[in-house]
Amino acid sequence: MKARFQTVGYLLVDAFARTEVMDARLPSQMWSPSTCLSNAYPDADFTWVTTSSEQDDALRTRLGLSEVQLSEYKADATRLLDEGHLGWPSLFLSLPHARSFAARWLTEVVDLRLLGIALPTDLASSATASCAPEPGMGPSGVYLGLKRQAVDEEEGTTLGFDVLGLEAESGSFHAPICNDLVGDFIDRLELSLNEHALLSTLTDATRAADFCRLDETGAEPDLWLPWRIRRHELR
Repeated sequence: MKARFQTVGYLLVDAFARTEVMDARLPSQMWSPSTCLSNAYPDADFTWVTTSSEQDDALRTRLGLSEVQLSEYKADATRLLDEGHLGWPSLFLSLPHARSFAARWLTEVVDLRLLGIALPTDLASSATASCAPEPGMGPSGVYLGLKRQAVDEEEGTTLGFDVLGLEAESGSFHAPICNDLVGDFIDRLELSLNEHALLSTLTDATRAADFCRLDETGAEPDLWLPWRIRRHELR
């Protein structure tokens, strides 16, 4: 029986390069929903988030914006958050709004990609419960995306499956690459990564997620699940 998926949201991320400490079997350039690896936009760049002048200067340089434009960038991200089109810290809940944000602010970002993330429907309810906000805390974008129970879209190109560790409170992801698990996937589990550094089937990704949840694995103590990754056109 074909697996059913629930679309959770969309991420605007840039590329990261394989480093000397990473497994040499990885591609030289990759994209990830994990901000341990890729930069995500807007990545909590909201008007009420305190940042240093050094952080703002680095962001302005990466985006090619003036000081005034950076203030407008943060104001636009804050508006999208307030209107429910964007969830903390950088998960868009609307594909058109992700595209319009990229077209307005991210034209200077090198190798930008728009990725859609989805979970198998049979895992969505437990994931929703695990990342429900504590009293007095705001919801993460992943929680909002799960709660809306969006019908899976047909648009986009499926790149494969990523095993991601969800931090329940922050709504951010850890990845197998930053937990040095790629070699274990290939050598111990005998799994193959495709040209996107992703697993090609849900079955393989489920095995890898189960492995990440083992105490002996030593992965971050997060909720490791198999996520389907799709690439969407920026326009």
